[in-house]
Amino acid sequence: MARPRHDAVVDFDWEIEGGPMRAPFGGIGRGALYAPEDGGYVLTLESDDGSALYLDSQPAIDHWRRNSPARKVTMILMRRGFHRLALHLYSGRLRFFWAPPGVPLENVPSEYLFNR
Repeated sequence: MARPRHDAVVDFDWEIEGGPMRAPFGGIGRGALYAPEDGGYVLTLESDDGSALYLDSQPAIDHWRRNSPARKVTMILMRRGFHRLALHLYSGRLRFFWAPPGVPLENVPSEYLFNR
């Protein structure tokens, strides 16, 4: 059964914190990502067991694996404005980072993530 969540940032380690349900579990988070300027954005997912990132309905990161936490990185050219976002997760840990043009890698701040 689906359990909706509304989180400010995507930075979860349910192995330590206790997850929304008993592992293994999966889920999909949907919403929007706001790009404050045109340019190249480094997007990074850190996950344990598997994750995927879709931006504007296009696959950006495919990181399905069973192992200890690891990061998968991609560079995407984005125009300023809102972009549809979907994060797929299978169990454990999920962290979502970005590096907008001229900014070091950081968790995507809440002011750039929007619920659907």
